[in-house]
Amino acid sequence: MSGDAYVEDAAGLRATTPADDAGHPHTTVPRRARPRPPDRPHGTGTETADLAARVRALLAAADGPAAGETSPVSDRPMFGGVSFFLGEAMIASARGSGDLLVRVASDRHDELADRPGAAPSRMGGRTMGRGWLTVESAAVADDEDLAAWLRLAREGAPDRRPSR
Repeated sequence: MSGDAYVEDAAGLRATTPADDAGHPHTTVPRRARPRPPDRPHGTGTETADLAARVRALLAAADGPAAGETSPVSDRPMFGGVSFFLGEAMIASARGSGDLLVRVASDRHDELADRPGAAPSRMGGRTMGRGWLTVESAAVADDEDLAAWLRLAREGAPDRRPSR
């Protein structure tokens, strides 16, 4: 059984050992064991950090809060990258692959998905809902193109409500 499943511990993902099975009389597979994740093309951590820094700078420049006010734009790690929020609504994410996940107004989904480098977003093998697009890293390589996609994301933000 060793080597057929993987378990996550403090050091990361590793193959199971017979010791992992101890204490689980109802099964021989540890509770947290899972199949090895498929190999997927991922960018370097540097690509993601660079894109996230560019997104952060462009959103901050467009935001321009007054002195003493906090910015309505925030970010946090999600989806293997860094996601950006306007208030409580996620508007974009610098993904681990170096691509940009962007949320646009759902009524413009088809029009924007036809742009070069853009496509409906997929996550976990499923297509995400209308308004979620993946923009290839080459299509947001310069700040002008990236800023244009972020403007579209900000414009589409008001038509979304935070889920509760």
